[in-house]
Amino acid sequence: MRTLRKAISKYPEQVFLFLFNTGVFAWLQTTGSMIASKLGFSGIKPVAVLERLPDWLHFVAGDSLEKLQSFFGSWALTWLILSMSVLIIIRFIKGLVKFILFTAIIVIGVFLILQNQQVLQNLNLTF
Repeated sequence: MRTLRKAISKYPEQVFLFLFNTGVFAWLQTTGSMIASKLGFSGIKPVAVLERLPDWLHFVAGDSLEKLQSFFGSWALTWLILSMSVLIIIRFIKGLVKFILFTAIIVIGVFLILQNQQVLQNLNLTF
């Protein structure tokens, strides 16, 4: 326990980002699973679903519900790997670059949560 407190006091930014990244991962995993399960229903009309998706998702998946379902199934793990990699890099950087990376991780995480929530709401309106 003492070692944990010492690490928290020595690396507060990394601990905060680790907790934040873990929370974003959990949220993306949950909403991504919900989205993927909604896309997996056999009784849905693909055209109705694809009409409600944002443009950036059309770019990622084209017109395939299978690609879209796969994307949402792996999205959270991709976030976790990339954000934790940047977290390691932040440890060795100082000054303005560190602040920019720190802020970028937070902004991108919040953006991804909002995007997943928007897609989930659009899919709930479809069904």
